[in-house]
Amino acid sequence: QKPRARVRKRRGSRTRTQNLVHATRTLHLHTLSNGDDPLMAEKETQIQKMKRLCDKREGIRNICTSAHIHHGKCVAPHTTLHLTDGTLITAEQLHSQAQLIGTKVRDDEHETVYDVTGKGITVFSLNKETGRIEKKEVSHSWKLAGGTATKIKLRTGTEITTTPEHKYIVLEDMDFKEKESRELKLHDRIVCARKTEVEPSKNMKEEILTILSRHKCYAQLHPLKGKQLLAQVQQRGITSIAQALNTKKNSLYHGLWKNRCRTDHLLTLSQLLSLPLTTIYDSINTISFRTTTKNTKPILLPNNFEQFFTLAGLLFGDGSGHKFIVGKEELAQQFANACSSLGIRAVRRVNGPRTPELHANKTLHLLLHALFEYPLKQKSHTIKASPFLMQAPNSCVASFLKAYFDCDGTIETARRAISLTSVSKHMLKDVQSLLLRFGCVSIVQKDTLYLSGISAQTFMKTVGFSMKEKITRATTLVEKTQGSIVADTIPFSYKTLSNIRKVPMASISHHYYKYEQEIYTPTVGTVLALKQQFSTQSQETILLDKLTTGDLAYIEVIGIESANEPIVYDFSVPEHKN
Repeated sequence: QKPRARVRKRRGSRTRTQNLVHATRTLHLHTLSNGDDPLMAEKETQIQKMKRLCDKREGIRNICTSAHIHHGKCVAPHTTLHLTDGTLITAEQLHSQAQLIGTKVRDDEHETVYDVTGKGITVFSLNKETGRIEKKEVSHSWKLAGGTATKIKLRTGTEITTTPEHKYIVLEDMDFKEKESRELKLHDRIVCARKTEVEPSKNMKEEILTILSRHKCYAQLHPLKGKQLLAQVQQRGITSIAQALNTKKNSLYHGLWKNRCRTDHLLTLSQLLSLPLTTIYDSINTISFRTTTKNTKPILLPNNFEQFFTLAGLLFGDGSGHKFIVGKEELAQQFANACSSLGIRAVRRVNGPRTPELHANKTLHLLLHALFEYPLKQKSHTIKASPFLMQAPNSCVASFLKAYFDCDGTIETARRAISLTSVSKHMLKDVQSLLLRFGCVSIVQKDTLYLSGISAQTFMKTVGFSMKEKITRATTLVEKTQGSIVADTIPFSYKTLSNIRKVPMASISHHYYKYEQEIYTPTVGTVLALKQQFSTQSQETILLDKLTTGDLAYIEVIGIESANEPIVYDFSVPEHKN
């Protein structure tokens, strides 16, 4: 055998034998101090040690766990949220907005949190004590690492993807209860909004000018207003203002001298000269767009906003670019009148056997593209509701929907519903959300949206049609309707009602036993009638009051799927926590 190589021993270091002796002594002293068997301690794993120490309560000090109070109760990035000003925004977009206006309070590998208290982000939230939908402020916005998720589909066609721990409010035993996503079952009833009281906060004239300032839009001012604006600019100092506008002094002077100015410059001038945007809006005679080296034809800015929204609804339905396809002469007259209010003469074109067309101009097309995001091409598949439409007053939204339903809506007698067809899934979802403003719960199936029962009746009262033939058919339909199985029923609970009812069932109603014993599910109208009978006989009606406020619908779960979301979002609503 070869002799072993000698290993130089460093000064102050122990030999292998000395290390082993030291470790044995240390372990022996440690285990004896805890009253344990040294032989058992040598075999003890970390898990066993933790369990042993937890059993000795006298050695445990106070323990505090710090975590997000809604940790895990999050939604997918594409989840649509309704803000109280009418805005529809995804969870991802809302968190991006929180990044701009909020204060970062946490940022690590697991989560990023922004405090947005007092920043004006308000959402619709359910008061579980009263059954009312209220407006509540969001306090914090969270972005968290995700993972396994659950996708829920409701009978109205609505879908939402959340983490398994996310809590839904469900109707169970005639009361509002919280249920985690992973606990939901088919046929559970999710508590949903029937009506949202939107409060648009933006002035229409200001909003139109603000949006146009993002495009290559030019304004021709009324002569007197143009001269007054030039005088104010010269008095303030045209050189400094030209620098603020990032333009040449001569260009600014000659433009105002000719009563012409870019809309983005007008927006800046309103701030520099403390001029209200509404005053500037009223000072504008015409607008045009510059897409190449030349401006498009000038048109007037809208002043009759309801008529302007009618024009947009007509083109969303039967439009193609700046052309309106004249399938119905009643609508052709509406289109021509709306164009005339903007200084546009609609030209009628007939090409052989094809459907006649009314032509407007490119300026109108670009104006609608700027405000309503009306597509420049491939309209049918890409239309959607723009923020401008979503944040408009109810009267304007109703005018848009009426014109849109006039074009693409119909009355289906066999189905006992008012329907709207579109190949744009995005547009159907947006219309479904817009209808909630008027208390209409709609059902989306494939490329069609349906309104039946109470929602069809409400639609005719708040939106309706303008075409005589459709008005007659729809009126006949809603006169016969009683309630929608999907959106207008309220499941009763024998366990709950038998406890609060103190009189015989027959004394309330001849058919009452069928509802209490859960043979039939009553509609909202039936529940209101039964509530009146309860009140007449001095029976408790608190539960029935809460379920029939008119703010809520109880929609059935028809699908549950597994999903995966690497990033999820949550938004804290301090009081109601929903």
